[in-house]
Amino acid sequence: MASTMTHMDPVRPASGFAAFLPSSPDDGQQAQSPRPRQQAPSQAQQASDRQQPIGVERPFHGVGRAREQQARSGAHQRAAPIAARGVQLWLVKIGVMLAAPLAYYRLGDFAALEALAGAVPQGAPLLLDLGRKFESVGLHAPAVEAYLRAGEPKAAIDCCVLLNQWEKAVEIAEEFGFQQIEGLLAKYAANLLQRGDRLLAVELYRKANKATDAAKLLAAIAEDVGVQQANPLRAKKLHVLAALEVERYRKKTLDLTATRGGDIAQTTAATLDTLMTHDQESGASGAKVLDNAWRGAAAYHYYVLAHKQLYAGSMDAATKTSIRLAEYEDVLPRRDIYSIVALAAYHNGDYDVCSRAFIKLETLDDLAEDEQDEIQKLALAIFSKKPPGEHSPLASCYIACLETGTPYHACTKTGRAVLDGRTLQCTTCRHHAFEAELSRDDNHCPLCHTVYPAQYRVA
Repeated sequence: MASTMTHMDPVRPASGFAAFLPSSPDDGQQAQSPRPRQQAPSQAQQASDRQQPIGVERPFHGVGRAREQQARSGAHQRAAPIAARGVQLWLVKIGVMLAAPLAYYRLGDFAALEALAGAVPQGAPLLLDLGRKFESVGLHAPAVEAYLRAGEPKAAIDCCVLLNQWEKAVEIAEEFGFQQIEGLLAKYAANLLQRGDRLLAVELYRKANKATDAAKLLAAIAEDVGVQQANPLRAKKLHVLAALEVERYRKKTLDLTATRGGDIAQTTAATLDTLMTHDQESGASGAKVLDNAWRGAAAYHYYVLAHKQLYAGSMDAATKTSIRLAEYEDVLPRRDIYSIVALAAYHNGDYDVCSRAFIKLETLDDLAEDEQDEIQKLALAIFSKKPPGEHSPLASCYIACLETGTPYHACTKTGRAVLDGRTLQCTTCRHHAFEAELSRDDNHCPLCHTVYPAQYRVA
């Protein structure tokens, strides 16, 4: 037994870096040398082993214990290189993740960079670096998401302001309680207005979701364009844009009120209260824009339409359309309104309407004396040869509008009064147009250019 134990010393497991070193040549020669035959344990030894309780270390006996010890040592030696390779792979993975953002950024692969940002854990410092990279190339959406996931809402707001995404900036500021955004927005808008960039200020208000401020500024620009009398079509477009901003504000207010719940009466009362409160805060000019959002757009629409009909030689249509302008004395210059009425009625042979228009011109207060003298001379020259008739062949609604400014529904396509026939009402500006006058190619509102719903389409 003693001789057997001298050849069967157990192999101790390697520790530290020795586990990764190759075995010595002596160990290899010892491993290749023939092993002596081991004697089997006697019956007395086996019986004593069976009498040992479980969990008690049994004495080393022969071949069985030697093989067991060798198996343990070999398993440990094989596991050590595997664990080392796992650590190496983990270190490589961490290194790749740290180097990947810079590589993707220099390659311009921002889709992969965005995917990498989504895989970074919440609150990781790497998200700040990714947010700055997205911000430097103008990608505000992934930049804001990276900043918010990193727990930096102020950086997200600054990014939105820098990239002119004011709506998102205001949204984040309201969510996280940053009140400074309103002051910054007001200062930026005042700077733009001081520089004369009013359209840029309008764009700023729209991006910041300030629909009423954008509408008031657009209406002011449209009034200035109308006073210059340089481009009435542009004035109409500006009024349409202002009215669309008002409609957007009203729709948003209704949607917010409806989401609060309650019955119809409570919802209606809350909506009216919100609109009235905002009208009071907007002042007189703001309330005028909100209450009569489409008034300026309709005035310039019929004004442009009357000129088109006059130059096209449609004198009867031009007379009816120009009479519709008498309702908009607060929008258009009175001199322009009744001048085109008198001109169209004269060429149409309706001297009764022409005479009424000249009377309006003669009673204007803002005319110079020489201009009044010219108007009186022209009226005398016309009506001395063509005296006005007793009654105009036009319907009574035209005469009432010409005399007192009484409004009536007029077709936005032709300018005629809506007295009979099927009409289509626009869901946006709520003006009417004769269905028969709309062709298949212009199946939209002539005033605001909103496409009619599918059930309104002309076959």
